[in-house]
Amino acid sequence: MGFNIAGLVIDQNFDKDINKLGEALNWNLQVVEEIQFETASANWTPEDEFNVYFSEKATMVFFSHELAMQKYHVQGSNSLCYAYSATSMAFLVSYRKRDGTY
Repeated sequence: MGFNIAGLVIDQNFDKDINKLGEALNWNLQVVEEIQFETASANWTPEDEFNVYFSEKATMVFFSHELAMQKYHVQGSNSLCYAYSATSMAFLVSYRKRDGTY
């Protein structure tokens, strides 16, 4: 089994507030449990799960490959949506600048 990971990196940390992140993405997010970064960034995030890591300057959201194919981005932020699948030898990278250009 190969390594498979997908997610979104945003150049702001939303004051480490899950509700502010949810508003920016237009998603209804809720905290179910707190986990370590190693768990959040693990292989194969389940379809109904979002793992979030707030750093001092950015936010990383880990989600399923299916969501990455929709190329999520946050308006007014630099953001990188990505997916990597060693199993199928495929990847996706979509970068959007703060001004809305790709």
